[in-house]
Amino acid sequence: MKTKTIIWLFISVMGIAQAIAGGKGLEGNFSYDNEKYWGRVIDTKGESLPFANVVLLHSESREIIVGAVTDFEGNFELLTAVDFKEAIFKVFAIGFETYERTISSSQKELGTITVEEEISALAEVTVKAARPEISIFEDKTVVNVEGSTMAEGSNALQVIGRSPGVFIDNDNRIQLNGKSGVLVMIDDKQTYMSPEDLAAYLSGMPADNIKSIEVIANPSAKFDAEGAGGVINILLKKNNLNGTHGSLQIGGGYNGLHNSLANASINHKSGKWRSGLNLNYNNQGNLINLQTQRNFQNPEGNSSLDQEADTKRTQENMFATASLDYDINDNHSVGGSLQLNYQNQNDDVNAFADITISGQEENDFLKTSNKGEQITDRVYANLHYIGILDTLGTKLSADLDYAIMGVNNQNQLQNTYKSGLSGNPSSNVLDMNNDMYYAILTTKADLFLPLKNGSRMEFGVKGSWVKSQNDLNIDRTFGDENVAPITYLNNFRYDENVWAGYINYGGSLSNKVNLQAGLRAEHTSLTGNQTVTGEVNSSKYVDWFPSVFIGQKVNDNYQINYNINRRLTRPNYRFLNPAVFYLDDLTQEQGNPELTPMYAHTAEVTQVWKNAYQFTLGYTYTTDIIQVIALQDDATRVTTLQLKNLDNMHNFSARLMVPVDITPWWTTNNMFQAYYNSFNSQIGDDILNNSAFSVLARTQHNITLPGNFKLEMMGMYVGPQAQGAFRFSGFFYMDAGVTKSWKNEKYSLSITGRDLFRSQRMRGDMQFANVDTRFSQYFGQQGVNLTFRYRFSKGQSFSVNQRSGSVEERSRLD
Repeated sequence: MKTKTIIWLFISVMGIAQAIAGGKGLEGNFSYDNEKYWGRVIDTKGESLPFANVVLLHSESREIIVGAVTDFEGNFELLTAVDFKEAIFKVFAIGFETYERTISSSQKELGTITVEEEISALAEVTVKAARPEISIFEDKTVVNVEGSTMAEGSNALQVIGRSPGVFIDNDNRIQLNGKSGVLVMIDDKQTYMSPEDLAAYLSGMPADNIKSIEVIANPSAKFDAEGAGGVINILLKKNNLNGTHGSLQIGGGYNGLHNSLANASINHKSGKWRSGLNLNYNNQGNLINLQTQRNFQNPEGNSSLDQEADTKRTQENMFATASLDYDINDNHSVGGSLQLNYQNQNDDVNAFADITISGQEENDFLKTSNKGEQITDRVYANLHYIGILDTLGTKLSADLDYAIMGVNNQNQLQNTYKSGLSGNPSSNVLDMNNDMYYAILTTKADLFLPLKNGSRMEFGVKGSWVKSQNDLNIDRTFGDENVAPITYLNNFRYDENVWAGYINYGGSLSNKVNLQAGLRAEHTSLTGNQTVTGEVNSSKYVDWFPSVFIGQKVNDNYQINYNINRRLTRPNYRFLNPAVFYLDDLTQEQGNPELTPMYAHTAEVTQVWKNAYQFTLGYTYTTDIIQVIALQDDATRVTTLQLKNLDNMHNFSARLMVPVDITPWWTTNNMFQAYYNSFNSQIGDDILNNSAFSVLARTQHNITLPGNFKLEMMGMYVGPQAQGAFRFSGFFYMDAGVTKSWKNEKYSLSITGRDLFRSQRMRGDMQFANVDTRFSQYFGQQGVNLTFRYRFSKGQSFSVNQRSGSVEERSRLD
């Protein structure tokens, strides 16, 4: 049964379940005789403090009576029918000291409360803005996407590309701090996708599903060693509110093609049960333009190829996700989640190549039409357990994940070639059918063990099993369609098993120095089997991955973090298949079964001033780095793109983050990064030495306007850079968006514009060995989107789960 059908059945079943759950457990949440307590929260500068949590607690049991969140002006109202003589009034917000005092039931007006900025703990620094957007931790940077105007109508790939240090190249591959090999995770779990599949998946995921993005340049031993360039962890929204809450969103846009989207989410929490259902549909398209120039040299004379290709790409995406959690008791909980994804991508490519040959009066030409359809079905399921084992807070968590993905890619490539010598055109047709199937099973368990003096030990084990198969069938027909086609077959099977274990320690060496040190071991076993030729490639290896983080608090306004680690990136199983895939008669892609993992060794020093300004110096040495190389046959003028292991890469980087509050209602986050990449390798008989100094600058402005208007503007400049044998030119682009909300943000309307000046065009060249090629590509990013959102709720406006396992929630109260 196709995933598209399963999604609709899944929606119906979950809708019934939500209706049943929604009818229970809400009776105690409402009263018609509520008492109101009100006030306002400001900081020491007298500025309003939005999104601060305010609660009333029972004076003896310290259980929650009622809670709320301040609005943009810092105002709050607390409504409760609970009788009390005295209660504890508490205010807490990220980056500020907790405020607490005892009030009587007759004290309705609580006045203006001033909270002081927190003297930062070593582990975390928060950049304060109109709505906190970036939080800096000792081992990661967190970008808060939820509530961002720029997230409205955007997809996950676009939002990732706006994160500090992140750059999306012309092939939609993600780079972090100038380094490739970045691992993308969703809710702490690997996606196990090739860069192409991952880009398509993320471009179909609405950014509205995302709560935050963790940018982890140097992950600890707790993380999988995969991802030599670092880790980007996408955290999706979860429900922690009592009652029933949800939202509906519809929208559309235009970027040369019409785009549409519709999202719906509903979450319910009552007693020990917590459930959620999210449904997303979008239909988007891009008009892509690629211009290429290639030069060839041979004894008969030089020649050149000038080609322009226009692609109309449309993509239909459907996502359905559901989750259900149950608190067994105060210390143990179990749950599960299910995600279904259907994607249908259609490409209509028309290209024309003009070929100039030395000594030939008339040029050759190649006209190409490539129509392709790729249908992807993906099912992901998770079961998890979390338990607090003792009063010290020893925590055990376990996960079981299973994912299957099927991809059917059908292309019909029509080539018409005319030689200037004969003047007679010849044609051929390639019918390509590529079926891919992946199944991934992972299981893991983690133990968190608190020790004396606030230190901790962490242990974990993980096993993963990957099975994939790739069946490629190509029929090439020349001229008369009645002529029997020539058939090419490729059948590739790949199996991978990774066992991993880690130990991690965290604690204080003194009152000013913190230490986190860990060691991870991974055993990998893999086999690639080309069944048509009988070629088998297999290997087994054990690797060790140490990591060390040291945090030094020099004084209240200055701290330094040091970290070093070792990581790897395994070649994706799709790229180990030696099959040839044709883009046109003169351009093809080929897999490489000889690819080996690349290893990165990284050291960084980060300095933080006044809990806001961050300056990082880093160095990474990478061996066997995986990069795309163009191989060129001058005689036939055929270019083959293939991934290869280069000998090494050196990456030096410096990054500066400067938040600036221009006014209380206008805040900015600014990032400037400079880095130097140097690639060195011997490829065949040729020596590659390619290096470049590059800069990346990003500025984002958040402006709160009268009448509940919010304005966001983001500008980014990416300087010239080197990647493998390629060199890329610099470019600048700008996005902007405005949101109008009313009725306490129950309704909102947003309009966003991307690539306002149509300047996000990728230009590059490759000058290596006999290859002399240049290209210019535009992905059709310029466009405008309009979205409308309706939020609804039935239940308490604020609730904290009381079970011991909710460490994050309980820490806000204790």
